[in-house]
Amino acid sequence: MARWVDFMDDLSAMQVIALPANMPEDQKVALLMNLYHLLCLHGIQVIGPASSRVNWPQFFCSVAYLFNFHVLSLYELEHVVLRYTLD
Repeated sequence: MARWVDFMDDLSAMQVIALPANMPEDQKVALLMNLYHLLCLHGIQVIGPASSRVNWPQFFCSVAYLFNFHVLSLYELEHVVLRYTLD
């Protein structure tokens, strides 16, 4: 239980994290990819996987973190941030 509390404390620090303005693009992409995978695993751990293929879009739209003062869902991370960055 203590590890879970530590994890949640560390996670809450992401709400106010300030990314350096001069952070290289490849490091930003790596950070956002790791955030995406963490959010996906955390969502599955806390609320469970979608019960059917039809429910996956709702899962991806509703599971979100507050990161750098922005609410980012799995959907937004995948379709807005990562696809734009990787194209």
